[in-house]
Amino acid sequence: QPQLLQIKNSSSAFLMNCLENLFSSCDDLFFDLSSRAASNNEQNLYFESMRELRVKKVGAINLFNRQLEQHFDSIGTSSQPKAKHDPSNEALSLVQEDEIEKDVAINSMISKARINNQEALYHLTTRLDHLISSNTVTQDNNPLDPRQLCETFAEACETFDVHIKAKIIIYKQFERLVTNQLGKIYATANELLINAGIMPTITNKKAQAKGAPPPVAPQEEIYEQDSTVDIQELSSLLSGIRKLGLSQAAGYSAYSTNPGPVMSNQDLLGALSDLPPAPQQFEQDSIYTNLRMLIDLILSKANPQQPQAVQQSDEDTINLVAMFFDFVLDDSNLPAAFQALISRLQIPIVKVALKDKRFFNQNSHPARLVVNAIASAGISWDSEAPEKDKLYQLLSKSVQCILENYTTNANIFTEQLNIIEKFLDATEHRRTLIETRTSQAAQGQAITSLAKTTSQQILFEQLEKAQLPETISEFLIKQWQPFMVMAYIKHGKDSQEWLGATQLIQDLVWASQPLTDEKSIARLGKIKRDLLDRIHSGLCHTLNSDKEALEAADKIGSTLADIQNQATETKRSKLNLEQAQALGHTPGGGSKSWKEMTALERQQAQYQALTYESIKKAESLPLNTWINYELASEGKTVRCKLASKIEINDRYVFVNRFGFKVIEKSRKDFAYDIQKNKAVPLEASPLFDRAFSSISNNLRKLNTSS
Repeated sequence: QPQLLQIKNSSSAFLMNCLENLFSSCDDLFFDLSSRAASNNEQNLYFESMRELRVKKVGAINLFNRQLEQHFDSIGTSSQPKAKHDPSNEALSLVQEDEIEKDVAINSMISKARINNQEALYHLTTRLDHLISSNTVTQDNNPLDPRQLCETFAEACETFDVHIKAKIIIYKQFERLVTNQLGKIYATANELLINAGIMPTITNKKAQAKGAPPPVAPQEEIYEQDSTVDIQELSSLLSGIRKLGLSQAAGYSAYSTNPGPVMSNQDLLGALSDLPPAPQQFEQDSIYTNLRMLIDLILSKANPQQPQAVQQSDEDTINLVAMFFDFVLDDSNLPAAFQALISRLQIPIVKVALKDKRFFNQNSHPARLVVNAIASAGISWDSEAPEKDKLYQLLSKSVQCILENYTTNANIFTEQLNIIEKFLDATEHRRTLIETRTSQAAQGQAITSLAKTTSQQILFEQLEKAQLPETISEFLIKQWQPFMVMAYIKHGKDSQEWLGATQLIQDLVWASQPLTDEKSIARLGKIKRDLLDRIHSGLCHTLNSDKEALEAADKIGSTLADIQNQATETKRSKLNLEQAQALGHTPGGGSKSWKEMTALERQQAQYQALTYESIKKAESLPLNTWINYELASEGKTVRCKLASKIEINDRYVFVNRFGFKVIEKSRKDFAYDIQKNKAVPLEASPLFDRAFSSISNNLRKLNTSS
C-alpha cells in the first residue's frame, strides 16, 4: 500500500529526529544533575548514565526504528500481537519498587497520549482499518498507537545499563519530547489518507467491525432466569409465616390485611415515584432508608384511620426487599459507609421488584448488578475519609443519579453499571501489576532471608569450636558471608557455587591451624594457591573492584604464612559475643523448657497454644480471600487480601485494594489471629445471593420451629 509506506516513512523520520533531540536533552540534563549532585554516589550515577547513553544511543535508536518498521509490516497480517510481558511467568527474583515505578511511568505516558489525541487517533485507526482490507486495525495493532510506541521505546531502553532513577528521567524526556508531539504525526497521517480519498469524513460513531452482523434491537427488560433465589420456595415460606402468626418474629409487615381499599400495583408504583427526591445526604435512620415506614406513609396518606391494603404478591415483594436491606445493614462483610450507600437504593429497588416480579430470579438484571458491584467494591474498601476517596465518590454519584432519574426504565441502572465497571477496570491493571510485584518482592525477601540464615548457621557451626586469628574469623563473617548469601540466592543450595563456598570455610579453618606433621604441611602447600584463588574469585562478585578482592586474598595469604611460621606467634581465639551475634546466635537466647518457665510464662504459653482447627483454617484459606484484620498494636482494623503464601519461610502476605503490602505474618501467627477472631475472612460472593440465602434459612427455621 503506497499510502501506508508514505505514513511509515514520514512517521519514522519524525520520530528519529525526536529521539535524537531526546538523547541530546538527556545528555545535557545528566551533566547538569551531576554538577548539582549532593553526594559522590549520586554524581557517579549521572556521569555513568551520561556515558552509557553516549555509547549506546545509536543502537537504541536503530532498535526502535526496526521495531517500528516491523509493526507497520505486520499490520496487514492476521497474526496476533506479540504477547505482553507477564511478570508472573518470570523466574522469581528480588523485585523492588523500581519495577513498579517503571511500569507505572510507561502506562501513564500511554494513557495521557491516548487521551490527548483521542479524536485524531480514532480517525487514523478508522482510516487504516478501511485501507487495510486483509486485517482489522485496532489500537492493539495500529503501529502509531501510543502503547506500541511507548513499549517499543521501553524495550529499546533496556539497552542502557542505568539506574532506575536515570531510566525514569529518560522516560519523562520521551513523554515531553516524543509522546507530546504525536498529534503532529496523527495530523500528517490523516491528511495523507484524506488526500488519497480514504474516508474524507468520519462520524464520531465508531465504525462497525468488518463482517460483523447488524446489531439486533434488544428486547426491553428481558434478562436471564439464572438466579440462585427460589422465589416459589420463598413465597411458600412467607405463606407459612402468615399462617403461623409469626409475622413479627420474621420482620414481616402484613399490608394486605389493612382495613382500607386495595391499592393496585400501578398506583403503588405511582405513589413511590411521586415521593419527593431523596437528598444527597441523609441520616442512617432517615425515612429514605426505612422502606416499611415509607410504605406505611403511602398506604395511610388518604385515610390514616383506615390505611389502604395491597395485593398479596405486592406484600410479599415489599417484605422480601425490606428483608434484603435489613441483611445489608447487618452484613459485617460491608463497611458501614457502603451499608448506608446501598441502603439509599431501597425505593428504586422496590419499584423494580414491584414492576417485574421476575426480578428475584434474574441474576443479570442491571439493578441487581449495580448493587452487587457496589457491594463487591466495598469488600476491599478501607478508608477513614469517604468524602476524599475517588471510588466512594463515584459510587455515591451513581446512587444519587439512580435516585433522581429512575422511574420505570431500567436503562439508568445499565448506564450507571457501565460507569462503575469502567472505573473499576481502569484501576485493575495497575492494581494487578503492583500486587504481582508485591508478591514477588516478598518471595525474593524470603529467599534472601533464608540464604542469610543458612549461611550464618553453617558459619557458626564451623567456627563455634575453632580457634582462629581475628583476621580469618572477621574475613569469614564480614566478607565471605555476603558471597555465600549471593551464591545461595543466585544458584541454589544444591549448586556447585554454594557447595564450593561452604567447602572453602572448612579448608580455610583447617589451614588456619598450626601444622606440624609433614603430610599436613605438604597438603597446605598444594591447596594454598587454589584456596587464595577461590577467595579472590568469590570476592570479585561482592566487592567493588578486583583490586579490593586481590588485597583481601593477599591478606589471608599473609595470615596463613604467619601461622605456619614457627618463629612468629599468631594470636588465635574463639568467637566472641559480637561475632556470635553477627551470625544470628545469642548465647542463652534459646526457648525455655516447661520446667524453667515461671507460672506467668506457662500461662502465656498456654494462652498462645494453637488449636488444630485454626492451623487448618489458615492453611486451607484460598488466595485472594479478603480479611478484616484487627491490628492491636496500631489500634485499628484494616481490610486486606491474602495475596501469596510463601512456602520458603512459611509466611503469608496481605495487600490492600491498591495492591500494596499492608501485613506479613507467619502461618502460625495468622492461625493464632484467626483463633482469636483478630483475622476474620470476608464473604465476597454476590450480595443478593448471600442475602437471600440467609433470608431463606431464617424463614425455614421459623417454619420448622413451630
